[in-house]
Amino acid sequence: MNKLLQGVLMVLLTLCVVIRELHGAPMEVKYERVSNWDEFSNSLKLSKKLLNESRNLKIIYVESWLKGAHVNFSRSLGNLPLASIKINDWLRLKAGERLRLLHEGLQVFPVYLKKLEEWKEKEDSHLSGDGSIPFARRISIVQLDLRDLLHHIKIQMSVFKVSPSESLTVMEPSSDGSDWHSRIVMFQALRSMEQFLFRAVREYTALRHTTRD
Repeated sequence: MNKLLQGVLMVLLTLCVVIRELHGAPMEVKYERVSNWDEFSNSLKLSKKLLNESRNLKIIYVESWLKGAHVNFSRSLGNLPLASIKINDWLRLKAGERLRLLHEGLQVFPVYLKKLEEWKEKEDSHLSGDGSIPFARRISIVQLDLRDLLHHIKIQMSVFKVSPSESLTVMEPSSDGSDWHSRIVMFQALRSMEQFLFRAVREYTALRHTTRD
């Protein structure tokens, strides 16, 4: 009798699976794998785009505010988070924790981008770098793309059941960028953002690889 009951239950379970497949509702695990791969692929594309945009922004910033200066500063003048991480430490971290640290680092840069935007608004020049895209527009593009990336990271963290860190307090440069110290801090912020975005490209390359069917 027990064997007969087990057989009936197995048949019913099989029918349920078939019905779900026929109605376009695949098993939950399969759906999550496909969804995660698409999500990580889109975030990889966005990270690469942002990395290129941030590099261009940094180059034009140096030409605009630090022209002729030696800007290879090794000591941070602000309280920027460290973008570097030892490979052994990175390998020991789970995917959700790596995303949390990435989000924690990237969330400080909208403050600097907003301040740079304010600096530009107070200037009369309209440098574009390549003669086609105004500098203020470049800042806006990076702001929007960075906001989207941070949003995606938060969604991905929830998949791994990881909560984001509290917002970090950052030391803002002066209001107009007239003093040399503030200009250097801004440069270091742009350079640090570029380093974090390079790390984002690495993270999503690895995540996409591990979630591929």
